[in-house]
Amino acid sequence: MTVLWTRACSVDSLPVGGRRIFKGDGHQIALFRPERDAIYAVDNLCPHEGYPLYQGDLKDCVLTCIWHNYKFDLRDGHCVFGEENVRSYRTRLAGDTVEIDLTPPDLSLEVPRLLESLTNDLHQGYMGVVARDTARLLAAGVPAAEILAHGACFDAQRSEQGVSHAMAVAADMLDLLPRFPGGEAVLPVMQALELASEESRRRRRRAASDPVEPPATAGEFSDLLFDRVENEKWTEADGLLRGALAAGWKRNAIEPAFLRLCTAHFLSFGHGLIYTHKAFDLLEAAGWRYADTLLPGLLFSVSWGTREDLLPTLRALRVRLGRISPELDALRAGLGEPGSGAWDRGAFVSAVLDAGAEGAVDAVEQALRAGVAAEDIARGLSVAAAERLLRFNERLARDTGVNEGWLDVTHLQTFATSVRHALARISDGSALVLLFQSAAFIERAAPLDHSEGERPSIVPAEGAIGIPDLVQALEARDPDRAVACAHQLLRNGIEASQVREALEGIPLGDRLTRPIVIAHALKTTRAAFDDYEALGDDVDAVKPVLAVVRWLASPQDERFLARLVREARDFVVAARPPHRLTG
Repeated sequence: MTVLWTRACSVDSLPVGGRRIFKGDGHQIALFRPERDAIYAVDNLCPHEGYPLYQGDLKDCVLTCIWHNYKFDLRDGHCVFGEENVRSYRTRLAGDTVEIDLTPPDLSLEVPRLLESLTNDLHQGYMGVVARDTARLLAAGVPAAEILAHGACFDAQRSEQGVSHAMAVAADMLDLLPRFPGGEAVLPVMQALELASEESRRRRRRAASDPVEPPATAGEFSDLLFDRVENEKWTEADGLLRGALAAGWKRNAIEPAFLRLCTAHFLSFGHGLIYTHKAFDLLEAAGWRYADTLLPGLLFSVSWGTREDLLPTLRALRVRLGRISPELDALRAGLGEPGSGAWDRGAFVSAVLDAGAEGAVDAVEQALRAGVAAEDIARGLSVAAAERLLRFNERLARDTGVNEGWLDVTHLQTFATSVRHALARISDGSALVLLFQSAAFIERAAPLDHSEGERPSIVPAEGAIGIPDLVQALEARDPDRAVACAHQLLRNGIEASQVREALEGIPLGDRLTRPIVIAHALKTTRAAFDDYEALGDDVDAVKPVLAVVRWLASPQDERFLARLVREARDFVVAARPPHRLTG
């Protein structure tokens, strides 16, 4: 590469102890001459907030930005105190002229350093630097999907619970990338990176087990992994997985074992299945080389997730599965094709919502025995989950004496969507367990409903409605108006992508503030439109979208601190645990 030496100034105009600014070719560079034979050049704009370093305080070779006390070694631009290095430039004397090397850096050679910097900045929680490193990586040609995977892997190695919502958001952002070409992709990528940093900053990396040679077949591997996880032998399970990955095993051999773990238990508000679905999709997009970091984190999450099917509130589910499990393979073999045969889905949805715990699992079993396709039942469950979100009593979200809130109910939708996708990945009857799990999960949230007389009406808006009307209602926190506008838009044939973009503008546009709330907004919106597409021309297709519209347009309490304080006081003083309406 040809070195681009550029005249900066005359030697006489930069005396010993002097400084000056060079501007040209898109650069603004501060030059310093602390000694006769020492001339240093760095970007004039402090990387912290852009104040001029030219006006800084110089002692020896350390330059201090006088606005926020960041300190830089002029010899190489290294940040001595603060968050981010400043770019330095080579200088030389050519006769009576000071020259600066303005050769553009080969960004591709910078990628390893930038990725290392990104990891460090995520660890420290320096979000401004994370955003700039992301922009530099994109400029260097690193695909946005790979940066998302890097953030998900940072979290997977450190998060207390294994993979977290950061990984799920990273997978969800893949759908948004076509809307954000080139450097604009910083915005969707940062949604995942911010959450990864909040979840896992300053945590140590989890120790990795030594790889263990896997058995000969995927079936034997699944049996061994299931045994290790079921008996909480985490180190052995981790070693077995790492051995399979080291042997070159890919998705088709490994994912079935994870799905089996998700059918064995209903894990942590459905997160076991949700994360499994998204983790493998992220690996497909970003590259399998991230699997040896991401999948052990997923395994940790699945292994230690709460087995909610063992809770008293899901006793009806546990008893039913214990009785029907021997029949599941035969039942699945006898199911019809999707869309074939008569089925009263309305009655099914009503039973899941309002017939109690026994009635909800009854409804699934009856549909299966009638030969209704599993995919059709899953779509019915998506409708039921949407209806439950539409019914949510928003006053509960503001009641510090109640443990549940909006986020609890959004899980119903995202889990139902993941169930539908899992049905296509599991070939045997164990997939039907997920239908029972979803129905029981939806039913359990019934105490969070508005009373029947108070439930919001779902009617289209009157008159000419456009996307700006929906955006205005969302920003005004007017849920009734927002739902009516969205209903009218979809009924009038407005492209669903335009409605989705308006909804995603709420979390992407900083109208929500807590990363965990933003994560749920993004993933629930994606699930809603996934279900909308799956339901096609069905009259109920709009319900998942309208449900997420109602949530996003409702006033949000994002801090939760008053609730935590009350729960702590009650627990410590009165030995009273948090009050959960769902048990």
